[in-house]
Amino acid sequence: MTALRRGFRALAIPVAITLLAVLVGAALGDRAGLAAWRPAVCDGGRCFCEAARPAGWAQPINTYSNLAYVLVGALILAQAGGALAASASRAAYARAFGWATIAIGLGSLLFHGTLTFAGQFADLLGMYLLSNLLLATNFARVRRLSANAFVGLYLALTALCAALMLVAPETRRVTFALGLAAALALEAWLLLRGRARHRPVWLLAGLTVFGLANWVWTLDNSGVWCDPAGLLQGHAAWHLLGALASGLAWLHYAREWEAT
Repeated sequence: MTALRRGFRALAIPVAITLLAVLVGAALGDRAGLAAWRPAVCDGGRCFCEAARPAGWAQPINTYSNLAYVLVGALILAQAGGALAASASRAAYARAFGWATIAIGLGSLLFHGTLTFAGQFADLLGMYLLSNLLLATNFARVRRLSANAFVGLYLALTALCAALMLVAPETRRVTFALGLAAALALEAWLLLRGRARHRPVWLLAGLTVFGLANWVWTLDNSGVWCDPAGLLQGHAAWHLLGALASGLAWLHYAREWEAT
């Protein structure tokens, strides 16, 4: 019962934040107050397929699909207070992973809801929080970092990515891709050297889903799958699949963390 109560407490915070975000979205009205804000940096001025609405959230389908990330992150946080977190270190790692996943959802929610650069920065920051966590985790598995060194590396990587987003936003996708590629390269090294504690079944499943998500993202961004006023948005599908991929990655790293 104690673990269950901790799990419900962990769920309460992200649920409250999500409800607040929904209320803010309803309060935006015609978004006239955002007119003076710097617009998001998008390809050719087009931020994916869904047409921007004049009132409420700019892209409602792309906006609310991000609640999938909040749900996955909340479930991870619930595990941080349950039997899965057998140690303080395990619980802290679960919370970092869970909050990073929630940050992706809330950041992307603000991006698609406002189409401002501030929202886009929040979106990318959430993505960096998770990708750099995976990179720092795998580096720690290779070099056996102390807790302080691990946190320092994680924060330094994220600060660097955030700074690049501010001064050179056009590099945002390359920066994210390089971080993920580095994390996967270290994962492959650990597997080939016999340093992995488990077969990466969940990680491979996550990568498969993420590959499908990227394909759908490309179809939407290139206009191949595009109905601006439709309910079935490719970019929303990318959010749903990305959230699932994050959850599958968590199932892998939850088991591997104890080896660091």
